[in-house]
Amino acid sequence: MSALANWWQGLQARERLLLLVGAGAIGATLYWLALVEPLAAREARLVKSIAAERETQQWLTAQRPRLGTMGADAGRERLPDGASLLAAINDSAAASGVAAQLTRVTPAGARGATLGFAGVPYASFMRWLLAVDTRYGANVDRIRLERADTPGIVNVELSLSF
Repeated sequence: MSALANWWQGLQARERLLLLVGAGAIGATLYWLALVEPLAAREARLVKSIAAERETQQWLTAQRPRLGTMGADAGRERLPDGASLLAAINDSAAASGVAAQLTRVTPAGARGATLGFAGVPYASFMRWLLAVDTRYGANVDRIRLERADTPGIVNVELSLSF
């Protein structure tokens, strides 16, 4: 028999019970601290994040009428069939001052593109995105913005459809 088993057998019944209860309490505490509490804290952060995103969405929806008095399709230069989508993206990026940060333009289907921007000022990117929406009626299918080390600068990947 091992030394631990001999030691355990040498304890009185109430000492063994006390050790088992203590081990159970330590196990329950570790379970709570390592699993339950971090998950509860993460849930609380996610609930706050969702509330903030909903608030932002409501604000953006409220701001939409202020962006212009034109109707949804008025003033848009819809790309005619056969027109160069990539040229329209490049021209609009140059006009908005974000062409230098446009690192990738990949066609996606007949009327779409996947774009990548690196180190683009957030405000300039948003002006470009608004211009592309206003002028060509672009729809953002997917977007991922990543904060860069410099304040106000982001890295962006997005998919547009026209």
